Amino acid sequence: MKIRHATRNDLDGIFEILNQEIVGGVNAWDVVPVEGERRNLWFERHSDPRYPLLVAEVATGIAGWARLSRWAPHDAYERTAELSVFVHMGHRGRGVGSSLLSHLIADARRQGHHVLIARTEASNEASRRLHLGSGFRSVGVMHEVGYKFGRFLDAELFELPLEPGR
Repeated sequence: MKIRHATRNDLDGIFEILNQEIVGGVNAWDVVPVEGERRNLWFERHSDPRYPLLVAEVATGIAGWARLSRWAPHDAYERTAELSVFVHMGHRGRGVGSSLLSHLIADARRQGHHVLIARTEASNEASRRLHLGSGFRSVGVMHEVGYKFGRFLDAELFELPLEPGR
């Protein structure tokens, strides 16, 4: 498996994973698949070097992807980034997520971020284990903040300080 920065050529693999989760899972909080020109616009929004977009490439294609994005548009949050990690259903449980996450954390440190934030659907035990096993700590649950598939979803928040001791 090779972890590298995503290119436009990876969009089919990225959106196969994302759209599968949008239509069939609760790990993506969107409800409409990203298709057509929206894919290019999404890629453009995720092209800032301070907020890398990574893919895990295997012989058969893209096994997963991860990204950093701005936590909030306010200037005071400039050194806080939110991360997302998505793994193709056929590659889960094989270390793809943890490999992507460790590379993303290293990139975040190189970019000068101070804190990483993650949000997961609160019942997603695999995602909880991934984040807790990578040094994140849970900082609480926001109850019924999402609505998908006819039910309300809880979001659990995680944080990872990147400059321990400060």
